[in-house]
Amino acid sequence: MGAGLEAAPAQAARPLKPRAAAGPVPAGTYRPNVDRVFALDDIVAAHRFMEDDRAAGKLVMLPSPAYR
Repeated sequence: MGAGLEAAPAQAARPLKPRAAAGPVPAGTYRPNVDRVFALDDIVAAHRFMEDDRAAGKLVMLPSPAYR
């Protein structure tokens, strides 16, 4: 590889902690931080929204009715 393009060494996978979300998820108290919901047909607008660094949370893409 060229100068400065060396591959980073692989890191060992961290063990999963299933109990971390076991409480809030089944209890219905977990609330994800969703900024906006876009139709899949508006994927370009969603991508621009994300690239402009305007999203304060997750963006959710909904499939068009034909695919539901």
